[in-house]
Amino acid sequence: MSPSRSTTDTTAIPNHTAVFKRSSSRAVPFTLASLAGAQSSLINLGPSMLPKLSLLSTFFLLFTASALAQNDCEALPLDADDPPRDGQMFVETPSGWDKLRSLSDLNLRGRPKVHFAYIVRPSSGEDRTGVLVIKTNRPTIAADDDKNKNTIRLVRSGITRDKDHKGIFCAEIPNWPNRKQWVSTTAYEDYHDYPAPDTKALRQYGTIIRDFHFEYRSDRKGGRCTRTDDTTYDDFPWNLNTNRAQFSFNRIVVDHGSYTAVGLFWQWFLPVSSPFEGTADHRTLVKKYSTSHGIACVEFSVRLDSDNYTFRINDLEGRALTPTKSRTLETRFPK
Repeated sequence: MSPSRSTTDTTAIPNHTAVFKRSSSRAVPFTLASLAGAQSSLINLGPSMLPKLSLLSTFFLLFTASALAQNDCEALPLDADDPPRDGQMFVETPSGWDKLRSLSDLNLRGRPKVHFAYIVRPSSGEDRTGVLVIKTNRPTIAADDDKNKNTIRLVRSGITRDKDHKGIFCAEIPNWPNRKQWVSTTAYEDYHDYPAPDTKALRQYGTIIRDFHFEYRSDRKGGRCTRTDDTTYDDFPWNLNTNRAQFSFNRIVVDHGSYTAVGLFWQWFLPVSSPFEGTADHRTLVKKYSTSHGIACVEFSVRLDSDNYTFRINDLEGRALTPTKSRTLETRFPK
């Protein structure tokens, strides 16, 4: 049976069994052992409480179900014989959670909301907070209109304020109505791929894009509050990558950073096509996480109308090996 879900972050318990934080809006299964334990606890309250046993039992079992809803994710197949890997993805199927192997295995019909889980497991083993950038799209089809080809959906919800290493709150999270907004792909590319502070597209959509981004605690930057669209170089002049570049759909930008003035000069001779050319149903989703005992399991949902989508996932805090400043590679599915 699949777990209940919410938009809150996810963590894991010490034995590396993944844990989703979930709402209690759906019935949650619990074991006979937990039920027996609940009954035993109630009976041990003493004879004076027996007249109220029925009412207390009902309340206690509802409370227990709620607690389990917050802490149980046994359906996700993580165990000592198959240690979870950083960047590993799972998908919820009618028979439960399973490793994501191929979207074609899901037998998609219509445009269902598909639930995925992404494993964050820092190579250092140290706990951290961070942000996942989840980008999806697919090749165009005959039925796609201009909006589906030339706009991108920006999705975020449930983002809460972090505190920095001094215990001071990061900046207020900008308002983001209805969980999602649309901007043109041109504006999105101008903002994340190029050093272009002012273009026609950004004059129209720039405020929306900036409000999509927010501050979070970055352990990579010493626990300081850092924006998801921060343009500070990772290691100037050797590594010109940035947080902002991780939102790009262009592999070159993601791996090496946004185009610089020098890069733009060479584009006059070696033009680069837009990463949105020939694709549609573009989406960028952001999810915060906090690891516990070296692991986090981050759930997200995407509506898919075919099995031909590409997933690109970037961990803004991911680093290959301590103390290197190189980012972990973008997780791409299919590879």
